[in-house]
Amino acid sequence: MKKYIMILATLLVAAHADSEITYNEDSKKHDISLHKTIETENINPTFQRLNGIFENKNFGDLSASYFAIFSLSDSQILGINGMNINYEYLHNFAKMQMKIHGNTALGFVSSSLSSQSNSRKPLFLSALVGKEISIPLNFTPLSFFIIGTDIGFSKLDRLSLYLYVQYIGVDFPYKSYVFRPFLKAQIYTANADALTTRGASIALGLRASAFFKNGSAFIETSIQRNIPQNNHVTIVLPTLQSSTLQGISTAIDVKAGAEIVNAKWMKMRGDAGVLYTWDYYNINTYIKLSALLTL
Repeated sequence: MKKYIMILATLLVAAHADSEITYNEDSKKHDISLHKTIETENINPTFQRLNGIFENKNFGDLSASYFAIFSLSDSQILGINGMNINYEYLHNFAKMQMKIHGNTALGFVSSSLSSQSNSRKPLFLSALVGKEISIPLNFTPLSFFIIGTDIGFSKLDRLSLYLYVQYIGVDFPYKSYVFRPFLKAQIYTANADALTTRGASIALGLRASAFFKNGSAFIETSIQRNIPQNNHVTIVLPTLQSSTLQGISTAIDVKAGAEIVNAKWMKMRGDAGVLYTWDYYNINTYIKLSALLTL
């Protein structure tokens, strides 16, 4: 009898040990699955990229664009057409994502001051580099803190301009949409012969993005306050926005764009923007059509 009791006890101990092993394995599987889910949720939808030409490699995105700028004020008509080359690299860290970008543009002025002869056509040159960081916030629902910095240079005829941009915002994903309230500050210095002008602007706005199966789209609206040092100076920023400065002013800035994936590693993109100053007559528009290649 004692022999049977000992055998039964041994079987019970073995069964308990097997159940603990099974529980621990299931628990580990659950932890791994949960970890993967959290990692997926921590990726900002606005920081996604396609699979590139080189599988399992990330060499960034390269795009070539045609752009056109048209600016109209009471003393100026300015038109610029040109080409833009842009590069963007996205990297995922354990706790954040970072996007690094740079672009350069070359444009030809098709119209200039209405009071001057158009026989001389100056060139427009620009370059811009910057980074944008996305950090998950421990809120419910999940949101992302965005901080970005841009540094740029542009040259139009004899006017050279240096630009610094600081940008902060918060992304709130909701289903296939992302809403971003943001605050942006710009500081610039422009030099032309003996003239030096400085200025700053601050913008408060909202950006809404939508993501589809084969593309995405966005619309952005902001109110901008401009504080220039000198008046009656026409500037074109490396961001392709132009303005004829005529004192402290308030403007509304509207931008929109759409992106269509037409191949495994290629996208077509279109962007447009309008900047309207209501303190004095000044309207600026631009369009940009891009072909983007994911490397």
